[in-house]
Amino acid sequence: MQGWRTVRRVAGGLFGRRRRVVRFRDQATRVHGRVHVEFIWAPGTEKAGSAYLSEDLGSNLVVDLGRETSARLLGGGPERNPSSYTAPDQVVNWILLGGNNPAPPDPESASDSALTHPISPATWKAIGAVTYPSDPDFKTVRFSTIYGEAEANFTLNEAGLYIGPRTLANPIGATLYARKTFGNITKTADFLLTFNWDIEF
Repeated sequence: MQGWRTVRRVAGGLFGRRRRVVRFRDQATRVHGRVHVEFIWAPGTEKAGSAYLSEDLGSNLVVDLGRETSARLLGGGPERNPSSYTAPDQVVNWILLGGNNPAPPDPESASDSALTHPISPATWKAIGAVTYPSDPDFKTVRFSTIYGEAEANFTLNEAGLYIGPRTLANPIGATLYARKTFGNITKTADFLLTFNWDIEF
């Protein structure tokens, strides 16, 4: 997975403290799919139920409207025509951080289901805000949250975005949606740590 990382220190930030901003952007392949068709002999015919023709038509194009709707569904926001749609509960609700271990995190993999060294339950954090930034190339949902001075004061090197009910007091059973590894960042009480996590369609 390709991507970029921005870490910015702001002097005299919120509450007179310095602030670090961590921003992750997933540059993986744009959402896509495939189409497969079959002609099945109808009931009452000699070969009823068997396939007459089975063919893979290849990749399809998910149009801009579909990508934008997917982004808004993930964030729990309305689609382009909110008058005809009732938004569900937000799907992604949590961030969990990892690190605090001399061993580095495992490389990111599509088969990941957990962080390598999760700092749990200390760094579970509910998403604080969901926005939909304008981007000429992607339909984007952005999940943001802030760890305060007293929170997540560890050496950090991975983060996970999780699906799970917001009503959970401790979402240990939540499902990993996205994962990011990065170089060590040491969080102390001198910093607020802001995450802006973009998912792009």
